[in-house]
Amino acid sequence: MYTQMPGLEKSPARPLLAPALRKQMERLYQQQMWVWGQDIRAPQGNLLKAYGFAYVSGQKSEAVERSRGHHSSLYTYTSTNHIEPLTLSLLSFGMGLSYQHLHLFTERYRLRWKQLAHHLPAEFSQLKHLPESDHLTREIDLRTRETAYRALQLGACVIRDYEQWVLQTQGEIWRILSLKKRPERSYTKSHQMAHAWDHLALQLHQTQR
Repeated sequence: MYTQMPGLEKSPARPLLAPALRKQMERLYQQQMWVWGQDIRAPQGNLLKAYGFAYVSGQKSEAVERSRGHHSSLYTYTSTNHIEPLTLSLLSFGMGLSYQHLHLFTERYRLRWKQLAHHLPAEFSQLKHLPESDHLTREIDLRTRETAYRALQLGACVIRDYEQWVLQTQGEIWRILSLKKRPERSYTKSHQMAHAWDHLALQLHQTQR
């Protein structure tokens, strides 16, 4: 039997984001997913639809796919506020980003970015139907790594713009009420969420450089 020589063990692949930055992004992401859920069920109407997210119901996807189990509704938004377009996809079990040739996805309760073989299908509704993927690590080629950082930075900017819109149209009281229902302690205060995403975008830009 072959025995690997001591000290020659293969090093585990390192995630794309450094631990401190990944932890910061994960906490903010978890809080954002919670408030998006509240925004969808807002008594004043679905705020994601009001902002311009396209919507495909889980029931429609279930009828098309004829697959058992829970089917999440899919919300997609393509930003036109920035020089380079980026599409953000939201489901109950995760979030996707599509930028240039790169398609990324992370699950709901664990921020671990994956690179997809192609973009999410128009009626994607179950995690088991996620396109073929690989974990996004620092070992990817330089061009892909730079594109991934840019995609994450633009994603943070898109969410920042959304949070600014919520404050302008719904007032801070709505965010206060949204976070008040959250079981976990808030990572950042209601009126600081847009600023937190803007700060994260800046850090991603600096890391990219």
